[in-house]
Amino acid sequence: MAITSITPENLSGLINADITIEARVHKIRRASGITLVTLQNGRYMFQSVYITDLCKTTLNELCEGAYIEAFASVKEELRAPYGFELTLKSFRVISKPLEDYPMNVSQPTLGCTLDEAVRNRTVSIKHPAERAILHIRSTVAFAFSEFMQSHGFVQISTPKITAAATDTDYIRVKYFDKEATLTHSPALYKIMAVGGLDRIYETGTGYSSKSRNSIRHLNEFTRLDFEFAYGDANSARELLTDVIKHITEAIQSQHQAELETLGVKMSPVTVIPVISHKEAMEFLEKPETQSDLDPTDEKKLCEYAKTKFGSNYIYITEMPTKSRPFYEKDNCGFVLLSGGIEIASGGEHISDYAEQVKKLEKRNIPIDDYSSFLSAHKYGLPPVCGAGIGLERFIMALLGLDNIRQTTLFTRDLHHIVP
Repeated sequence: MAITSITPENLSGLINADITIEARVHKIRRASGITLVTLQNGRYMFQSVYITDLCKTTLNELCEGAYIEAFASVKEELRAPYGFELTLKSFRVISKPLEDYPMNVSQPTLGCTLDEAVRNRTVSIKHPAERAILHIRSTVAFAFSEFMQSHGFVQISTPKITAAATDTDYIRVKYFDKEATLTHSPALYKIMAVGGLDRIYETGTGYSSKSRNSIRHLNEFTRLDFEFAYGDANSARELLTDVIKHITEAIQSQHQAELETLGVKMSPVTVIPVISHKEAMEFLEKPETQSDLDPTDEKKLCEYAKTKFGSNYIYITEMPTKSRPFYEKDNCGFVLLSGGIEIASGGEHISDYAEQVKKLEKRNIPIDDYSSFLSAHKYGLPPVCGAGIGLERFIMALLGLDNIRQTTLFTRDLHHIVP
């Protein structure tokens, strides 16, 4: 019997049936006169057993990393994962590695540096922990979109090549005979789109020009953004909290096996504590004139949230205008911290034409560079607000990872432009 979708649930209902499975040989281990062969198919690992007298194909043809088509019987085995194992009857090797892996894919840890894992990504993603992170990442992005769709938001795709920067952090590129930028944030396009669509969201790429080799920075990253009409900073923050709750519930219900692989215990998100920037500075014993939070501040505030409120998250509201983008209303911005880092930010955005022009002039930003953006204000905008989540930072905080590069499939930072 050929199974289109190989899952533990499917196979557990086929006890004593013969099946055909295509899989990668993850590990070969000899024990008590038999050989256990762990097969990886999709997100799952299945235990199979090779018994010389029962299998028509010699074991000498197998090696770790080989891709095979196996003919096997599903047998009940309560000691095995999922309560069954596969007894191999025969197999055909589809392909096999030309060289040994440069790291320990079948062991509990890779046994290499993070840089080696990043540079040899086609191998490191075969490790169970690496694959677990990427499966969870996929669900985070899907759950975000699922929540937005169910709440009447329209998915949009904004340009990543822009004539004018949407943020002070941008990468300049040559675009035919013009100068352009790779956008850090879709914020301007979100505000423009709300005028006609009311409620929009996007899962898209962002770019950063920061030449930092820190544990929390990437030069290409993924953003989960939303914007909606007739709201303010508080309503944006409330919606963001509901999004975080929905994503967390999705991971808890769908990824217990991956969480166990990673040694992560997740708690449900209930109420996220909120303090103002002024209160945060008082707690940190710093002057209120410090407009932004540095990494040490963020770490201390997350520890405070855990100790004081029993929460893995904390909002800092009423962020000073100096540290905020030019399209945000004064003192109407917030950030969301978790795991010692900022994972999201948002607020109420300017919808009035005169107010936006005044803000640009105050910051000595050429108005002509943003004429298309200002046309949205000129022809009328409702009150607008929104927020954006850094996908990689969110996963880093959620899973307690040490470095943001662990959350990406193919990393783009100061030192990595391949693979």
